[in-house]
Amino acid sequence: MRRLAMIKLLIADDEEEIRSGIRDIIDWKSNGISVCGEVENGLEALKIIQETAPDILLLDIKMPEMDGIQVMEHLAPESKMKIIILSGYDNFSYAQKALKLGASDYILKPCHKDVILQTVLRVKEGIESELKNKIFFDQLQAQFNHSLPLLKEKYLIKLLNTAYDSELKLLENFELFKINIPTKPIVVAVVNIDYPYHFYEQFTRDAELMKFAIRNICTETIYQRFFHEIIEYNGDIIILVSLDPKQREQLLQLLEQIKDTIKLNLSFSVSIGIGNIEEDIHRIHLSYVEALKSIEAKFFLGADTIIQYQDIHSSVIEDALYPIAEEKSVLNCIAQGNEAELDVAIDGFFTVLSPEKRSKICFTRCCLALYLSIYHFCIERALHEDETLDHNFSTLDSILKLETMSEMKEIIINSAKYAMSRVNRKKGNNKTIEMAVKYIEENYAKDISLENISRSVYLSPSYFSLLFKQVMSINFVDYLNKVRIENACELLKDIQYKTYEIAYKTGFHDEKYFSFIFKKVTGMSPSQFRSNIRL
Repeated sequence: MRRLAMIKLLIADDEEEIRSGIRDIIDWKSNGISVCGEVENGLEALKIIQETAPDILLLDIKMPEMDGIQVMEHLAPESKMKIIILSGYDNFSYAQKALKLGASDYILKPCHKDVILQTVLRVKEGIESELKNKIFFDQLQAQFNHSLPLLKEKYLIKLLNTAYDSELKLLENFELFKINIPTKPIVVAVVNIDYPYHFYEQFTRDAELMKFAIRNICTETIYQRFFHEIIEYNGDIIILVSLDPKQREQLLQLLEQIKDTIKLNLSFSVSIGIGNIEEDIHRIHLSYVEALKSIEAKFFLGADTIIQYQDIHSSVIEDALYPIAEEKSVLNCIAQGNEAELDVAIDGFFTVLSPEKRSKICFTRCCLALYLSIYHFCIERALHEDETLDHNFSTLDSILKLETMSEMKEIIINSAKYAMSRVNRKKGNNKTIEMAVKYIEENYAKDISLENISRSVYLSPSYFSLLFKQVMSINFVDYLNKVRIENACELLKDIQYKTYEIAYKTGFHDEKYFSFIFKKVTGMSPSQFRSNIRL
């Protein structure tokens, strides 16, 4: 919408004296208003309105040929022009009808020029306010349109992870984000790049370009065959397709074409996992989860393949159960440092696996799951501060090459015992640091240094400093300051203490340094902290 330098005013009154008086006595220009015309009857008024498009019409009710009410009735409903009624009739029915037809205000004649000016200026302010709002919302709409692809992708990602129950809201959002798929039935396919580590090494700078190329291939292949949307999420290309269950075979052929085209033109392979067809969009998250599970199966079935969830799901019958309780038993033994029970727990795990009841793939998968759980246990408990952890754990590649159950069991036993040794070692370290922490908390007001506290626990300062950081995940000086400032905060709640007194009571010998550390830890000065308490 245009920005108005001047608001245009049209005067319509059958008395020439009133028209000229309104036009000449009031200084319209200095008030940002220009008189674009004056007319003596309603027909002329309609003609000038078409020609000049005034912003405000000062309209007399009683005029020849066509009165003010009739003029208003002839105006297009979409007209944005504001109308101020002039009338010599002190009749409420006129005012009521004029306001019902959209008049902005009503002035009773005779009237002083100031009344007319103030009324017009009030309407002018409303026009300018509407203009500002229009400009604001136009800019907002432009920004929304610019961001629409990203907003649509975010919304679809939300759908993939959340169950929706409002059909109305769903349809509104599909229209808002211009989502190009009917709400039912629907299926999700996940295009997953094989050997991602090699991929990102090969395409260090062009990885995003390659993923964009995958999207283009997917779009060109599926375009005009199915209603679909394609997004990128968690490094995968996600294809949402609306199709009849009878068309599943056609979709599989297109996905096979996508897979082969990518390999031929981009020099790397992908695997594609397909979930089950769901009856409507509310269950799309289920199809997505199934597609992800299908992708996981490429670990056993190999890369450069298309995997349907219905195939892997129906084939896993006797292999479905994993010895969860036995895994927990193994991890508990490691956590407790109980070596005598560890061998028994691992034997229990392998007894439940019972090779004669399991396929080799399932057996390998279960062993690998336990192995990774042990590794995760070490990571979760920060048992990986040095490089020896990775040196003592085999690569997945080497595990998958093992030929016998005994070899795999030996790997599990060695990794479990190594993790247990790390736990026992850390328990000893923790006791030392517990002593140090207790000393700090009891003596923070004293002159504590790295040298004297390390001496109190019979360690060298350098080793104590390293050990403290490993166990507490914070260095010694920062922890000491943290304890001191926490106690200072408590003392600041008592107004009888001055800031310098609190500084000395918490181990600081310099008030300025105390204030510096206080602000560093809390983000505010001691005085600001005390003021906030009072509020």
